[in-house]
Amino acid sequence: MPGQSHKYSKAELLEEIERVADEIDRTPRTKDINSHAKFHTSTLLRRFDSYSAALQEAGFEPNHKPSIEVECDNCGTEFSRIQSEVEGKENLFCTQDCQTEFLNKTDIRAGENHPCWKGGDVTVECSNCGAELARTRHRVNRCDEFFCDGDCKGQWQSENVSGESHPSYSRAEVPCSNCGEQVAKMQSFLEAGMQPFCGKECHDEWQQEFAPTGSDHPNYARIETECGQCDKELQLRPYEYNPEGENFCDMECYSDHLSDQTGEKHPNWKPKVTVECAYCGCDIDKIPSEAKKHDRFYCSIECNRQWKRENWKGENAPNWQGGWNDYYGPNWEKQRRKARENDDFACQGCGLTQLEHLERWGERLHVHHIVPFREHEGYEKANALDNLVTLCRKCHHSKWEGIPLRPQLAASD
Repeated sequence: MPGQSHKYSKAELLEEIERVADEIDRTPRTKDINSHAKFHTSTLLRRFDSYSAALQEAGFEPNHKPSIEVECDNCGTEFSRIQSEVEGKENLFCTQDCQTEFLNKTDIRAGENHPCWKGGDVTVECSNCGAELARTRHRVNRCDEFFCDGDCKGQWQSENVSGESHPSYSRAEVPCSNCGEQVAKMQSFLEAGMQPFCGKECHDEWQQEFAPTGSDHPNYARIETECGQCDKELQLRPYEYNPEGENFCDMECYSDHLSDQTGEKHPNWKPKVTVECAYCGCDIDKIPSEAKKHDRFYCSIECNRQWKRENWKGENAPNWQGGWNDYYGPNWEKQRRKARENDDFACQGCGLTQLEHLERWGERLHVHHIVPFREHEGYEKANALDNLVTLCRKCHHSKWEGIPLRPQLAASD
């Protein structure tokens, strides 16, 4: 208990030590204090730092045994040991590793020097092939047969430990239950109460004539129930019976039953949830799994398209990449004119000329940036002639980045 050491003064603790010493007529040990004194040894440790210090203040000599300095016989290191541990020992070691190393080095425990030495190996013959073998004396005293290896043992056992020679052999002559002919059967077979037969033919004949069948069989068991589809009475074996659901005559009845399990009859049916169309606001019935999966719902494809046209525009579009900027720097007009001249005023996608383009769409040929303008740090590199290509309106709007208009430029992309 906390603070219990201050319950007694030092003088009272020392008087209690003297009282215990007088009672047992010797210097008390820690276990004597714990069993005879009014307090535990831990009380002395808290007040006197150590049990030996408490004994010395009480006028007693501590009980610890004096130690002496000895030298390790393996490494020569000096270490302390109690006198009783040193007496009677020929070799002393500072650690277990030193002892093991010393024994392996000196080999003083091998052969006749080993404490369990009993005379060495004994020469015996292999019981199968007759070859001479060296075996330890305790093994010779324990075994009757000896073998060179597993092959010799297996060959010897197949010749000598079989039939009546086998130690566990036990046979009894009994008459066949069908024809009466004497047949040898194991004792365990007869103790189990099984019918003895001389062969399979006798067994089958006896089964047909005497063995119980149907409801007379000891393992016969049937459960009466009705087909879940056609209400026909059924007698099912226990492993065929389904106690938690319906039972059926055959697969046809089972298939018909599943076909009827639609809508509210289905075991997993859950009522639909009413949600609103995100565009027109009309009510829509959805299964719960769909209602949890999506945030918006539409009553038709047309509502879906109309909502996207009105909401997926500009920065709200999922594929928004920063928008289009029609200003391509102060040199754009000059570079665009040079690009048309370099491409002979013809579309590099379909070959449409400038004159044909004016007649068809009423505007000049387009000039397209092979690498988009927004991906360049400055307009000089973006408007370089090797990054510009002439396209017609149709090719420009349908063929953006990724189309190899110029093979030599496609490899650089």
